[in-house]
Amino acid sequence: MTSDVEYLLLREKGPYHDVYVRRRLNTNPGACKFYTIVIAVISVCLLVLLLSLVYVFVLVPSWHQHVLSWNSRGGPQESRTHVLTHTRCGTVEGVVDGDVFIFKGIPYSLPPVGARRWDRPHKLEGSRCWHGVYQAKTFGDMCLQPRYNSSAVVGSEDCLYLNVWTQHLDPSDNLPVMVWIHGGYLLFGSGSMSPFCPTSDLTRSMRAVFVSMNYRLGPMGFLALDVLRKGSTTGSTGNYGLMDIILALQWVRDNIRNFGGNPNMVTVFGQRAGGTAIHALLASPLARGLFHRAWLASPSLILNKTSAQASEEDKEVLHLTGCSDAACLRNLSSADVMQKTPWGSFPVRAREDPVQALQGHLADSHITVDGYVLKETPLQAWRHHRGNDIPLLFTTSAHSRQVRLPQPKPAPPRDTAHRWTWERYTAAVRTALAPLGPSSSGISEKALLLYPATSAVSPQRQLTRMTSDVLVTCPVRLLVKAASSTFRSPVFQAVVTSSPSSVPFAAAKTLNDSVIHNPFALYTGDWDLLAFFGDFDFLGFRPSKKDFDFQRLVRREVVAFAREGRPETRYWDAAQNCTALLSDHVFPVRSYNKERCQFWVASGLYSLYERMN
Repeated sequence: MTSDVEYLLLREKGPYHDVYVRRRLNTNPGACKFYTIVIAVISVCLLVLLLSLVYVFVLVPSWHQHVLSWNSRGGPQESRTHVLTHTRCGTVEGVVDGDVFIFKGIPYSLPPVGARRWDRPHKLEGSRCWHGVYQAKTFGDMCLQPRYNSSAVVGSEDCLYLNVWTQHLDPSDNLPVMVWIHGGYLLFGSGSMSPFCPTSDLTRSMRAVFVSMNYRLGPMGFLALDVLRKGSTTGSTGNYGLMDIILALQWVRDNIRNFGGNPNMVTVFGQRAGGTAIHALLASPLARGLFHRAWLASPSLILNKTSAQASEEDKEVLHLTGCSDAACLRNLSSADVMQKTPWGSFPVRAREDPVQALQGHLADSHITVDGYVLKETPLQAWRHHRGNDIPLLFTTSAHSRQVRLPQPKPAPPRDTAHRWTWERYTAAVRTALAPLGPSSSGISEKALLLYPATSAVSPQRQLTRMTSDVLVTCPVRLLVKAASSTFRSPVFQAVVTSSPSSVPFAAAKTLNDSVIHNPFALYTGDWDLLAFFGDFDFLGFRPSKKDFDFQRLVRREVVAFAREGRPETRYWDAAQNCTALLSDHVFPVRSYNKERCQFWVASGLYSLYERMN
């Protein structure tokens, strides 16, 4: 057939019988080739689309979800095995606790050992990263520290690790991020030490991503000596622990999206020394932009020691070690460093017994104005509007400090110590305030009027209130006043008046293998943090409904602050003279403790020392 049109006889089903019809076929070779190409292109596109769908909905979720096994009935069963996600340094594999993913012991710096001892932390990147999948299933070693109330040393120099708790690993989730900076006098503790540590329950309750980290402590983190300044990569000495915290915050900025977090919604929160570290970071140019809200629980008031002053004070280290240069110090074993420095055992500069404190032995701070991390004191930076201006939440407790009155001889048994008399209370106050000089008699009598003998409380409870005001409540009030008068961002203050329904712990064992005794149920200075973290099993007591109500209140206010930059309770004002009292409800009051705090400032007590911790 010469025509380009051919006919094909086809058999088609008719209504009553089969019929044959002729169909016209285009047998043009060029047309066939064109349609062949079109069909091939469409097939390739469909294949690419199919592979993309498999990648997005099958492979990626499998990387970000825990491994499932199959039970005997043929259905999926959670095996609580592992979970993977990615960081800029490579893949990390964590563990699963129900619906919470936990990544433990992720390194964020090269180990600060050898030549890197007493130097800034060195970021992990490029060839410094690990190969393959990093097993983030166990917490890293705590940083070197003395065992509590002992000269024994625990921990390791290789300790710069952080931990992440999250329910989501989708980068688009944009969950608020809360970074915990542990306390412990800048001498003790770690980012994984119960009961002050994020938990799976907290992560579920808050719908946030939690991060904690270890940072160098004691002499490894804060020793300041001129011989260490020479050859330093920063031209400074001291504050190495603060540099660690700043590098950990940089890690959060760079990696937290792959853990479901929003790097632009980071709240740092810390207790005591952790709060003091945040106080310093609020004035550090190196920390600017790394966090966007801050919760400071019982921080120190004044940080104004220079590294030159600290270097002069720490010269004893050179005498005790026999070293005269940095090379010699870096060649010492870690045990020698810890045992031959002022931090070798629980030092005078870190004591916080309130009676001793009132006698001039107030705790010293290890944070210094070094010209690198801190170019000026925090209060100076704030006053000149050079601070990191972000929303702030300050909290403390009406019973922030445990006290031990001088014991008569023979000393009474421990279990009768709470039966001290008002006569002993009066004598103790007068003795404690004697260092204030000739005017101490009038000051002590005024103090006894402000904190009188009353049937409403015990003598020790009243002294606990007094020393809490002196050491925490009134200094924090001054910090709030300074921040409120210079920051454009809101500043909120709260005082916890609630107490646990039973003694939080009579003998609680920490990861430092120390036993903390608190037999009198008078000292509840950390109740806000204890309730917030909620590790009641560790505390060894059964919480009541009242305790759970307080926990819900604290978590509710804090998560709102982390998300929005203000607490949930709208009538809790951001003002210098507004303090929220936290118990079963939020009770904002005006000018809380104003008369008592004005008295302590006017007494000259704070002129006895420059630093509090």
